[in-house]
Amino acid sequence: MTTTKVLIVEDYAPLADSLEYQLKRAGYEVSRASDGREAVNLAKLTLPDVIILDVDLPSLSGIEVCRLVRSEPSTKDTLLLMLRAMGEANALADRNRSTPARDIFSRLNRDYAVNFAQADGRIPATFEAITLTGWAPSADQPQPLRPGSAQTRLAQALGTEEFGPGH
Repeated sequence: MTTTKVLIVEDYAPLADSLEYQLKRAGYEVSRASDGREAVNLAKLTLPDVIILDVDLPSLSGIEVCRLVRSEPSTKDTLLLMLRAMGEANALADRNRSTPARDIFSRLNRDYAVNFAQADGRIPATFEAITLTGWAPSADQPQPLRPGSAQTRLAQALGTEEFGPGH
């Protein structure tokens, strides 16, 4: 069985270090880039199976990196996972420290290929994983809203049904 190759593209070193540590510990082959241009070049060179990509990067945005990776024949089918972060230090301190299943990326790729692949084998999917993290207020961070002040319910924003306690 071949090892899944993961390219981490993250300019915030503590987060990149943590991702790299957890993925290597889980058996993945990991390479890293800290800016958009480096990411595009490294993707062409290493041909990763998965790219974990920050949205806010120096030199090229994560969106631009995604467009360039998709336009390159050798990397057009690479699974891309986009990251957005706010309050990274707290997210790292409070993160789930359990290791993800070893084959999570290959399983996702296989399952989506089976269920959603087009005739040419490409998978027309975009994933957005959202992590809600609390943080201590600071002058340089956005301040949290008062509980109950939302104009829209989360379930409504996500287009899903809201369940009460015990469901």
